[in-house]
Amino acid sequence: MSDKRPRIHIAVACHKPSRLPANDILVPVQVNSAAAKNRMDMEHDDDGDNISAKNSSYCELTAQYWEWRNVDADYYGLCHYRRFLCFTYPEKIGRNNRKQIDAEAIDDWSVKRFGLDDEEAMRRVIEANDVVTGEEQNVSRLYTPRGNQPTAMKHWKAHDRALIMNEDLDKMLRILKEEAPQLGKDTVRYLNGRTFTGFNCFVMKKELFNELCEIEFRVLERLEKEVDLTKYCTQLSRIYGFMGEIISSGFIYHIKKRGAKVTHVPLVYFNNTDEEKRFPLTDGSAIPILFYHIADRAEFFAATWQSFLTCQNPAQRYDAIIFNLGMKKPFRDTIVSMAAGYDNISVRFVEDEAFVRRIIERFADKKIKHKTEKQKKGDEEMKFPALPFLLDSLVDLDEVLVIGDRTLLQAAPDELWSEKLGEGQVAAAPLDAHMLARANDIYPETELNYLGRQVGDVWDYHSTTAMKVDLAAYRKIMDCDKLLGSCGNTNGYIRDDTEVLNVCLHGHFKTVKQNWCVWYESNPYLEYQLPYAPMNVYRELLKARQEPYVAAYMKNDPYDPIYTELSKRFWEEARKTPCYEIMLDRKTQVAMLNAKKPAQLTRRMFRKGTKLHAVVSHMFPKDSLRYRFVKKVLSVFHAE
Repeated sequence: MSDKRPRIHIAVACHKPSRLPANDILVPVQVNSAAAKNRMDMEHDDDGDNISAKNSSYCELTAQYWEWRNVDADYYGLCHYRRFLCFTYPEKIGRNNRKQIDAEAIDDWSVKRFGLDDEEAMRRVIEANDVVTGEEQNVSRLYTPRGNQPTAMKHWKAHDRALIMNEDLDKMLRILKEEAPQLGKDTVRYLNGRTFTGFNCFVMKKELFNELCEIEFRVLERLEKEVDLTKYCTQLSRIYGFMGEIISSGFIYHIKKRGAKVTHVPLVYFNNTDEEKRFPLTDGSAIPILFYHIADRAEFFAATWQSFLTCQNPAQRYDAIIFNLGMKKPFRDTIVSMAAGYDNISVRFVEDEAFVRRIIERFADKKIKHKTEKQKKGDEEMKFPALPFLLDSLVDLDEVLVIGDRTLLQAAPDELWSEKLGEGQVAAAPLDAHMLARANDIYPETELNYLGRQVGDVWDYHSTTAMKVDLAAYRKIMDCDKLLGSCGNTNGYIRDDTEVLNVCLHGHFKTVKQNWCVWYESNPYLEYQLPYAPMNVYRELLKARQEPYVAAYMKNDPYDPIYTELSKRFWEEARKTPCYEIMLDRKTQVAMLNAKKPAQLTRRMFRKGTKLHAVVSHMFPKDSLRYRFVKKVLSVFHAE
């Protein structure tokens, strides 16, 4: 029995390799194929009757032309590799000023979220209408180089010499009126309104699509003869793509007046469409190590990286996968150059910005709050527990070592890699002495008590500073929904990486030596809390300090105080890195900041108008011997 359903063909214009939804009615078409060095595994706009050679000025319209001339269907459509019509969507998802849904990346989760793989749902909407297109934008809310504009016409003309040339728009409208007088009048009327659809994204019935293309490409062909592109920059030379956007929007307005049934749906815009990054082992004998760094200062990672280079085993191969939030290319190049002399070490990076934004998007969808709402936005983003999702994404690895941020390696990680995991065990890691000390404190945090109830036994809480993970077993018990469900506590706040992994993997840890996470009493906070850890754990910690494998620290600990065992170890490694001068500058900034604190406190306490200022002024008259003596003492105190 033949399929009598209408044939729907939506061309997805692609100019580079991208991850695309798997859907039979979304057909990828490589644009600019005539000039492409590499032909992608999809349809090509230079097959059959085509204008592929004009892609630099026609943009995605070369895919539309190819579809019009070479495809037989009942419904035709056009969208882009990063912009899709969204036929099924949660109403709660907000839109930006352009009436688009901002999404981070195309992956299995986002495709499912926006129904891009749901052919049946798309068919229900398409077959019930003559045209489906994007939601209309209110142009008065949109930026232009010349400020907000009240109409679509003025909005476009405010982009004169930025996107288009105004004289070209006038020429196009004149030609359109000559070729299709009523459509030309309706297009001008539409442009004089406040809304605009645009983006060349739509699905139309065959007869309407043919009508549009007949007029559109005839007008653009005539316009080509009146425009000299030789003096246009790259942006201005995209003129016919922009003009086509105006014509198709005016056409939809025109046929809607004629009685066509038009439905507007949201457009979803993906910031990142790169294919999923995979991490197969470069060498089957190599130890894969995920260096997970979210500290706000990249030079800290340089010290971690150098400590690894110092203690690594030259007879063992290592496959280093580095995740660092905000690490810029120059610093990445520095990290690679530091390992240049080590033939047994390969280095690659996780594309962190796209990855983190993808996680944040998922949290927003679940309405999970940030761990603290008092921090600045940039700091809040670093509170998202990326590590559990990152482990889930390493689909080409069966096992991996994880080295966390703010660490110094003092021994090769080979011994941790050699740990054998038993049945039901997913990760090998040391107990977290710091967290256990917090749990034993006389003022345990409410959140920690809740965490203890979640995991069942807070005394089995493990550190993720250094651990081995069986990724095959991890993927069997973890999925995105489970991870998301474990990220928020009863108050809806997001936990950090270690908390999430302890909730999800409770009962699946193998406890290894405390040497793999050695906390030093490098600041008053730790010095106060660590002795509260269970006696056996604290004793193991003290013993491990004699032979640490991985040293862990907090925030600015290596900078202040300077006379600690941790600081000594940190600066030994720092001197070997190309970032040493940066670290010295940071240390100076920290010292200056700390030096200002006593002076700031003194000024607040003794400011004019306070009773204390009046008393002190009476006891120490200005320019008296007592005044000069106290001033000299305070200046020394502030300098320290």
